[in-house]
Amino acid sequence: MQAKTEDTELLVHDYFQEITYHYSAGAYGSRFFHEIQKNMKIYGNKCPTCSKVYVPPRIVCPECYEEMNEWVEVGPQGVLIGCTAVNLAFPDPLTGKVRETPYGFGLIRLDGCSTNWLFFLEESSYERMKPGMRVEAVFAQERKGDLNDILYFRTVEK
Repeated sequence: MQAKTEDTELLVHDYFQEITYHYSAGAYGSRFFHEIQKNMKIYGNKCPTCSKVYVPPRIVCPECYEEMNEWVEVGPQGVLIGCTAVNLAFPDPLTGKVRETPYGFGLIRLDGCSTNWLFFLEESSYERMKPGMRVEAVFAQERKGDLNDILYFRTVEK
């Protein structure tokens, strides 16, 4: 295609360029994902002042503003705090793929942790999901070092 300005004739060519982005998860995020990928273990970090344990890990305690350098293994089991069954299909922000519906999504408090974590559940029937249920992480066989290394949390029999 050609375009013309007052003095010059311009040649314009349309093309598509795909750009792949890579970014660092930082020192804390990298260690967090490394432990899940290599050892199938979940780690958080502990505040030296209030002793709260955060997952995912944070550099600074949001309550005490103290740097948190102590790493603590948590889970992989925990308690379901809240849950829902998702029936509306939309692209998964982690993969871009549309997840088959219905699927469970829950707020989980891992053993040894002070915070809750939103994650997928194996259970997809709202009638069978109950706050207070024990759940555990199910790890992917082939892990890549990201959140998809945990497939979902499944119910644990008492």
